Amino acid sequence: MTASRTTRLFRRQPIARFWTMALLLMVAAAFSARAAGEKAGGPLVDLDASALVRGPLDSWPNSGAAGGAFAPLDKPPIVAEIAGRRAVSFEAGGGLKSSFVVPDDLIKGKPFTLAVWAYLAEPHPREVIASWASRPNGTAEFAYGAGNDGAFFGWDRNIRYESLPAPAGWHHIAWSFEGAEMRLYVDGLADAVVTGKLSIKAGGSILLGAGWDGVGKKPTFNFKGALARVQIWPRALSHREIRNSAGWKGAFAPTPGDGATASAESLKLSWQPGAEGVAAYALRIADSEAGVTDRADAQRVDSAEFQPKDLKPGRAVYWRIDQLDAAGKVIEKGSTWRFTTDTGPASEPMPRHRVAGVDTATPELHWTPGRYAIAQTVYFGTDPEAVLKGSATKADLGAKAGAMALSAKLKPGTTYYWRVEQDNGPIPAARGEVWAFRTRDTPIPDDVTFFVSSDCHYGLGNNPALNRKVIDQMNWLPGTSMPDKAGGGIVRTPRGVVLDGDLLDKGFEPKTAPAAWAEFVQDYGLTGADGRLGYPMYEGFGNHDGMTGKSFSRAGIKERNPKRLGLTAISSNGFHYSWDWDQVHLVQLNLFPGKDSADCIVGPANHHPEDSLGFLKEDLAKNVADKGKIVIVFCHFCYSGGMADWWTEPAKDRFRDAVKGYRTILIHGHSHGAYFYEWKGLRAISDGAAARPDSQTGDFMVVHITKDELQIAQRKLDGWGITLKEPLPAADRTSADKKSLDPK
Repeated sequence: MTASRTTRLFRRQPIARFWTMALLLMVAAAFSARAAGEKAGGPLVDLDASALVRGPLDSWPNSGAAGGAFAPLDKPPIVAEIAGRRAVSFEAGGGLKSSFVVPDDLIKGKPFTLAVWAYLAEPHPREVIASWASRPNGTAEFAYGAGNDGAFFGWDRNIRYESLPAPAGWHHIAWSFEGAEMRLYVDGLADAVVTGKLSIKAGGSILLGAGWDGVGKKPTFNFKGALARVQIWPRALSHREIRNSAGWKGAFAPTPGDGATASAESLKLSWQPGAEGVAAYALRIADSEAGVTDRADAQRVDSAEFQPKDLKPGRAVYWRIDQLDAAGKVIEKGSTWRFTTDTGPASEPMPRHRVAGVDTATPELHWTPGRYAIAQTVYFGTDPEAVLKGSATKADLGAKAGAMALSAKLKPGTTYYWRVEQDNGPIPAARGEVWAFRTRDTPIPDDVTFFVSSDCHYGLGNNPALNRKVIDQMNWLPGTSMPDKAGGGIVRTPRGVVLDGDLLDKGFEPKTAPAAWAEFVQDYGLTGADGRLGYPMYEGFGNHDGMTGKSFSRAGIKERNPKRLGLTAISSNGFHYSWDWDQVHLVQLNLFPGKDSADCIVGPANHHPEDSLGFLKEDLAKNVADKGKIVIVFCHFCYSGGMADWWTEPAKDRFRDAVKGYRTILIHGHSHGAYFYEWKGLRAISDGAAARPDSQTGDFMVVHITKDELQIAQRKLDGWGITLKEPLPAADRTSADKKSLDPK
């Protein structure tokens, strides 16, 4: 076609010419927008339901840099008005699939951010909002649910919601991964974080409203809610950028937090800017909400912090931050925040709050008086309501008193409550928190309770915080009901706590291990009176704790052993030890019962057992012999199962021969699992893990040994798990004596 003919054709068909030119302009604009988005770091996927036509959805066009569209997997989802927003509803179970393969920017371990506006139905363990890469390996499923992986499921890394978003409402949820850390944000607030790498596989599509079962070739974990907006960036957005994507540009993250209580002395206000181009701030602060309205005077602040003066204790304080540009013009007005200045209450109670195992001969209560006190009243008793209301037994004391003598000996196995109320003179009184402690149970001969776990992995992510949750659970568990399937009754005061290795995640790393070890010691202590844990400590080292001569854990254990309570024997090299609790003889063999590195399969140069088997033989011959005691052997490595191939079969046989004739029970860590099994005729227990970063929890075993019976229950942060109850072993269990492999 010649140029003149083309011109004549356009002249004869002006409507066709108009739409052809419009189409060309739209295509050019699309390519230009995509290129601009890629250049500016814009989203690869940007879906907005506000322009969709109500009814069954045939296609959801993607205005992000990846282009294409999302079409139904099977039954089309419905576009509808839901609680004030136009959205795509997946209530009927239909998911959407991208017309393009997941971009390379979103696979392997590359940074990304996914943000959605989602209307949530009632939570199940997991409903997948969006996903790419199918099961079983290299998966990336972003979800809503109450399960341990209810927020994100990946083969190597899971996240649960710390604060599960409430159903029947709209929420902004964002997942941001920067290569070593996944952060979860809910409604503009940081909710959870998990450290570690991802390995998301290539070749899949992006799905909305479902995950994908690559084996069964079908959708799975369908989402029952609705989506109004979906955005995916090939980078990790900052907290501010995530808030901006949701439309929030006000200052955020106030300190003190909204609704918090803070000291009036040396208090500093701080916040985070929530918009771009912020040059300064207009601060309003007052003792009433009316004092921070637009009509109230504001003062200019050039940085995101401010030191207020003349704050009075026991008062409510309101404040607001408006963000200003370089010309002093308001960019974005702020929300009103509120905190309360404290009244200097008493602190540092001794006995410590929510700790069991307190000596009945404790002569005094101790505390640190509050800074404003002119007089104090102590309330004490076994009725928490009476202590709270001030009708319990009381003692009137002076302003500086930090102790009160107890008039009578404490009763065993009893929970006591107390608080210190302060008269602060001209400022409001400090009523004081109600504190609680429990005394030790009356000892019963040949009745032994202890707690055991392993795999603390201090130095890994937020594992220390998870360990502290487990410690707090241990401290306050005595006196509660033991599961009926584990013998019933109550959890009695434990004689101590045993940890079976992997105390540190990298116990050999000179830059990080010293601080990690110090934090471990601070939390678990040694005697029950020098750490967060309220009971004596008996720990051993594992493979993560490091090799001979380069392990801070090994060196620390060796240094602590001579100071450990009630030991019967310590090995000549200082690593292994044993002790006795009534009819039970306990032996800590650390890594595994072996002679040297030749007994180890995985990394033998790094996993020397320090002749633990030699110590065991000598110890049993000297301290058990024919006394008929129950022998409990603790170590890190497993005896059977998927994690048992770290040490050789000949070494295992030599160990089995060493305990022949003894009434032996085996307890180990390493697998991070909680389960029971039999190995070569011996009862074996895998003790769980004190920190489970994949589910943000931890667990331990409660072991109760009577004259005749072994009773065990797994304790999780949210309740009881598996249980075991069986007769104690005879002189040596044989194949004919075998019990169930996994009794409940």
